[in-house]
Amino acid sequence: MTATALLLQAEWRAIVNSFFDVALFYDAGKVTARRSDLDLDGLKKDYGIGFRLHGRWRPLRIELAKSNEGLALVFAAHAAF
Repeated sequence: MTATALLLQAEWRAIVNSFFDVALFYDAGKVTARRSDLDLDGLKKDYGIGFRLHGRWRPLRIELAKSNEGLALVFAAHAAF
């Protein structure tokens, strides 16, 4: 069985200085068994705020996200996109 996915993402980012920026984000999407079921009804959604640290090291992201599953604190050492 093949799954089909729809993902919509939006991000607003403010660069504070060359080492630090902050972002507000919103994600929505769904996975269906049939392509004909891909529409904007019943999307799973999350939103949150993220902080990015830049330097000689790899970028570090710290994000606080809220979804229907609750709050999540995410640490990542790669770019969001």
